Amino acid sequence: MSLALYNYNHIKEKEMEKAKQAKKTRPTKKALIAQLEKAGVEQKITTSLMRANIETIQWVIANIS
Repeated sequence: MSLALYNYNHIKEKEMEKAKQAKKTRPTKKALIAQLEKAGVEQKITTSLMRANIETIQWVIANIS
């Protein structure tokens, strides 16, 4: 019984480690807006895009690149 419990805990620990390694970090809006400003997009447009979601900002970056 204790061996089965140990194996179960060991497997769960390995799964948690894999999940931590596989977790992708999304870029922040602030970083994406800074990237647009470096590309030469006007301040007025970047201010408006701050209200958009991250996927939309990424789509804009992909289309201007």
